[in-house]
Amino acid sequence: MQNDPSLMRECLAYHLYRSMGLKVSRCAHAKVFVNGRYEGVYLAVENVDSRFLEHHFGEKEGVLFKEKWPGIGEDANHADYFLEGVKNRKSSTTKSDIEPMLKFSQKLWDAKDSDEVAHALHKYWNLESITRVLAVASVIDDWDSFFTFFPSDPNRHQDPSNGQRRFNHNFYVYQDGGGKLNLIHWDTDLTFSEYGSVLELFFGLPAWNVPLCEPHNRRSTTCTPCKEYLPYNVSQGSPTNGGILPGAGCDKILNFIATDPATREGYLKDSWYFLQRVFIPSELEKVVRAWQARGLEEAHRCDPNYPAGKGIFPDPSQNGTAVNWKEEVQSLLGTIRQEYKLALERTNPVYQPHVPDRKKIGKVFKCVTDCSKFMSRHDIKSLYTCYSICLHEVSPFASSQV
Repeated sequence: MQNDPSLMRECLAYHLYRSMGLKVSRCAHAKVFVNGRYEGVYLAVENVDSRFLEHHFGEKEGVLFKEKWPGIGEDANHADYFLEGVKNRKSSTTKSDIEPMLKFSQKLWDAKDSDEVAHALHKYWNLESITRVLAVASVIDDWDSFFTFFPSDPNRHQDPSNGQRRFNHNFYVYQDGGGKLNLIHWDTDLTFSEYGSVLELFFGLPAWNVPLCEPHNRRSTTCTPCKEYLPYNVSQGSPTNGGILPGAGCDKILNFIATDPATREGYLKDSWYFLQRVFIPSELEKVVRAWQARGLEEAHRCDPNYPAGKGIFPDPSQNGTAVNWKEEVQSLLGTIRQEYKLALERTNPVYQPHVPDRKKIGKVFKCVTDCSKFMSRHDIKSLYTCYSICLHEVSPFASSQV
């Protein structure tokens, strides 16, 4: 909840992933006391460990890796890369134990075409564990995820001498007892963005499903080369001083999902199911109101640490209006409704993902700045309202149809 004044985004996101049959952490709100003194509202999030595996997979004999993505670099062709990421059975796991993961990574690295990628994926992966995460994440803008690639480790753990050129995080991979690989999603606090698509708006970065450009087609707006996209230079700030790499433009797994007709169809079916049966704004409002009624409103009122953290993208007006929890909850509900509308557009079979228009992004930011200054003079919390207005007036990622 470090960046969430509503106190609900992280648990709500985990709830949605579980509702799609995905194996993710259980989550609950907790009032924390230290030596009898109230320290505020925190989240109790299930740790991904052997107990997690036994509960969700019915076994714990496999190998659990944290933040070790196959085929991400030449070092991922070697056992040591994966062994250093093992989170269970650390002392007893050997090269032979991780053979399925290592073989898949090597085959992916060597793959020359989509047929070879497809063969490796279907042989080694429970592919639905990836496509269903993508279906949910694309709707709730869970951008700080496995499909977002940084030129270096954003957590600064990476050894610069190891030659790795990309890094993604906030995921585990479980190699189960049968040798199949399963994605486990993790860390969902940066979700339900008030700004629309964070990476598209603040970086001009294409969505994960904009595919890699062929050499003859590099100027197209419906594909992207594997290049670093730098933040749009605006007064609001940006999440990092560095850049970010496009998902499908740089990763063979994501590019296959984005371009293979049958796999893309499966992803769209998962997305349609999610929107028709799970991500229903009126039903999600009932969940939010139930959390309010259970005492979350009362618990936060005396929270000495509220609000935790700070916004990643501060209000350009530097509005000093105090955070109001009820307004934050209303903002979350408004964001859910907006994300639902955008998702309906983007799951239309004729919608073609494309690179955002940076000129239009500039117009959005000018609109937000002017709007925020006006709102600030009237002591109104501006960020959600202004982005809602400006993104409606000027959309840098409006649909491209064929």
